[in-house]
Amino acid sequence: MINHSLTCHKLPFLRQSTNLIMKVLILPLIFVFAFVFVTQAQSDIKLRIGAKLPRKYTNNSEGQIVTAPSQSRPFIRKTIAKVDYIIAFEEKSRKIRFIQTLDKDFRTSNGLHTGSKITLNQKQLNIYQNWHIFAPTTPDGWRPIVIGNEDSLNKLKNGETKTITIGGFIKGGN
Repeated sequence: MINHSLTCHKLPFLRQSTNLIMKVLILPLIFVFAFVFVTQAQSDIKLRIGAKLPRKYTNNSEGQIVTAPSQSRPFIRKTIAKVDYIIAFEEKSRKIRFIQTLDKDFRTSNGLHTGSKITLNQKQLNIYQNWHIFAPTTPDGWRPIVIGNEDSLNKLKNGETKTITIGGFIKGGN
C-alpha cells in the first residue's frame, strides 16, 4: 500500500532533489557515451607500423610520398584524435609503412611537439642528404624532424651543441 502522505506533490523539496540527482547522474553519462562514440569513430585506423589499413582508405590514395631516400609509397591524410597525419602504405598488403605528422597538437610520450626546441651535438643528429635531418628517436619511437641547414649542422665541431627546432615527426620508412 502507498503512503500518500509522502508523495512528491506534498514534498516539493523531494521533487527538486530528484531532478538534481537525475541531472548529476545522467549528464555525465551522456558525455561519457559521446566521448566513447567519437573515439570509436576515429579509431578504425590503427596508427601503427605494420597495421593493415581498411580498403576504403587505400582506394583513396592521394599520390606518392617519399618515405626514405629512394623510396616512395602511396599515402592518405587522416585526422585522428584531432591530430593530422600522413600515412603511407604498401600497395598490395595495405600495411602501414610510414607515419608523419607536422601537427602542433601532436605530443610524444616525453612531451616534444612541432616547434619544440632541443639542444643537440653533431653526433646526435642523423643527416640524410637532401631529405631529412633527425634528432634522436623518442621513447615512444617517433623520429623528430629537425629544421635546419644540413651544411651548418654537419660543421658542428666535436662537443659543440646547437639549439634546433623540431618541424615534425615520423615513424617507419621503407
